[in-house]
Amino acid sequence: MIAFLLFLALCVGGGVITLLVRDRHAAMVATVFGMLAGLALLVAAAQALGGDVWLLPLWQLPALGRLTLGADRLSGWFLLITALVAVPVFLFSARYLRHYAAHYRTAGAASIQLFLLASIGLTLTTRDVFGFLFTWEIMSALCYLAVNFEHLHDATPKAGLIMLVASEAGALLQLLALLLLAAHAGSTQFDAIAASAASIGPGVAWAVFALSFFGFGVKAGLFPSMGWLPRAHPVAPAPASALLSGVIVNLGIYGIVRVNADLLPVAMPAAGVIVLLAGAFGAIIGILYATIETEFKRLLAHSTIENMGLVAMGIGAALIFRALNQPVFAAMALIAALLHLLNHAIAKSLLFLSAGAVDTATGTRDLNALGGLIRKLPWLAGACLAGCMMLAALPPTGGFASEWLLIQSLLRSAELASVPVRLAFVVAGALMALTAGLALSAFTRLFAMAFLGMPRSPAAQNPTPLPASMRWALALLAAGCIALGLLPTYLVAGLGTVVGTLGLHGGGGALVPPFYAPGSALPGDFVSSFHALGAQLGSSFLPPPGLVLMHRGGTANPVVFAAAPAYLDLALVLGLLLLWLVVRAFTHARKLARQRAWDGGLPELKPQLTYTATGFGNPARVIFSAVVAPNAAHVEEETVARHFRAAIVRTERQPYALDRWVFGPLHGGARHIANAFAAMHHGKLNGYVAYALAALLLALGVSFWI
Repeated sequence: MIAFLLFLALCVGGGVITLLVRDRHAAMVATVFGMLAGLALLVAAAQALGGDVWLLPLWQLPALGRLTLGADRLSGWFLLITALVAVPVFLFSARYLRHYAAHYRTAGAASIQLFLLASIGLTLTTRDVFGFLFTWEIMSALCYLAVNFEHLHDATPKAGLIMLVASEAGALLQLLALLLLAAHAGSTQFDAIAASAASIGPGVAWAVFALSFFGFGVKAGLFPSMGWLPRAHPVAPAPASALLSGVIVNLGIYGIVRVNADLLPVAMPAAGVIVLLAGAFGAIIGILYATIETEFKRLLAHSTIENMGLVAMGIGAALIFRALNQPVFAAMALIAALLHLLNHAIAKSLLFLSAGAVDTATGTRDLNALGGLIRKLPWLAGACLAGCMMLAALPPTGGFASEWLLIQSLLRSAELASVPVRLAFVVAGALMALTAGLALSAFTRLFAMAFLGMPRSPAAQNPTPLPASMRWALALLAAGCIALGLLPTYLVAGLGTVVGTLGLHGGGGALVPPFYAPGSALPGDFVSSFHALGAQLGSSFLPPPGLVLMHRGGTANPVVFAAAPAYLDLALVLGLLLLWLVVRAFTHARKLARQRAWDGGLPELKPQLTYTATGFGNPARVIFSAVVAPNAAHVEEETVARHFRAAIVRTERQPYALDRWVFGPLHGGARHIANAFAAMHHGKLNGYVAYALAALLLALGVSFWI
């Protein structure tokens, strides 16, 4: 508790001091306070994950109950993710914010980041209904200010307003869900609500689920309310985008898990199916747009939608398994979802900061105008490669383990008896497989078009060197991507205790057998067979539980699935080393002759003739044109001069798929209804008398019928 209070003091005190110092020093002051606050939050998260659960009653508000702060293992996991993202983000901001000094007051952006970090910590540790809603609103308002920082640009205020409106619509649904729970429990305290959950009827349970899932899903960018993400990210400063995608969207996931797995555990399989399919459809739509997008940050925003969809799939699977009395499978699915949440936060923060670094160095984020940056900015290229590999689920990064576990969790649906539920898992699994393939294509395209090949613009040909603080921030996050891929078994074992606090026990032990533990309860023949494959590698210096991820079955099928990411990474390194030695052995005696590369008969290969990001993504655009095709509108206007022909103005817009399918028709229907009511205001007295008479007759008819 002391560490968390220190974190709050550093954030709030640092934010105030940042506003008071001179503008040219504000970014550095905020960096110092932000990094110290992040380290304090890291300590607080470690204490909570270690079992140091605390509760701090605050003020008693008339008619609203007592405000209470507290931390458990679930909030500790989200605090850990927040701290791991915050430290490099503030380090990156030290020099990045300086290029705004000519047009904006950088102290404002720096202080907003500190206050935003404090509001995130408070949201994750508030243990009562009204305190949670209050801190949530503060966090949403600060998000709006962070996104709207570059308010002089035409697109920024509109994007910020769309984000704020979407957030407030979701907050209204959250309010209704939490008020239903508080009214039933007779208390606003989370502990009292959880204690009374068993007596809630199915009707109220369904209402709470629907309101909470779709309400918190807005902040998480889940289907169908994810349209604000690709609008807000491109206009926000890079550190704000990193916090938004690496931390803020996680709060939506936190709310869904807290309400539907802790306060009122979902007991309806159909509710889990809704979450599962919503996640699957959101993932595929997000990655389709990422595959064709050419703006760096907008591509990453669509990828955030994809990855939040994958996390929702894991949560949906966990809710289904729990409702069908499969707690171990439920624990496995939720562990996979929470692990992927961490991996995504680290990788996406890295890539958004990389986008800011590319913008700083070249002045553009258009992938069609980049290329060849690996020669001038190798540090940036290496860091971005780690993030791309993470989100493409490639070893040796952590994305491989979490997506592999998620797929294996979905496959456990084969043991369920319900045919409709199994069919839902089949649809979700097929969409996830397609999503994984498109993600590999999207991030191969991102790295290749930005860093490989020829520079396709003068800015990419002569980039500005990056400051040391920005390079170190990127290096920290890139190292995190690799570290999460080397030892995922320890994270899985720790997450077993986190989901255990939600009543889902046995997941960590089921996924990470204690091969290293002395006196293990595993059968001798079973252990010896894995020892022969090298499962004991590292047991002399690594602590339990070991390096093997697996799930044990019965006698007929003792191993349902198994993988060892650390061994896979070691084999990958040894394989590359062996390949280099073989090539070296066969070519060392050859004479090296350097000649001009063949250019296809052209005297000089122009950058405009090379492969572009648009060309790379065109196959996906053609195949999935029903989803991502733009709508083109042609407008004809007569010119003023009488002897000129009519000028033809061609406008092209690309509305988001959900805008075309869902929100567009809803908006059109609402406008038709509003226009119909507007037509009733014609100013004629006889008409108004007729309206009153019709209303009276309708009321009499209803009362007679009742």
